[in-house]
Amino acid sequence: APYTPFLTELMYQNLKLLIDPASLRDKDTLSIHYLMLPRVR
Repeated sequence: APYTPFLTELMYQNLKLLIDPASLRDKDTLSIHYLMLPRVR
């Protein structure tokens, strides 16, 4: 089975503690697979 989705989910679950909460308001943060890609600056 592909391991990349599991690896990215593990990374997200650890890194989301460092993300600014204001940037995630009104978004489902349960899983990285529910979030859209960020806009390029």
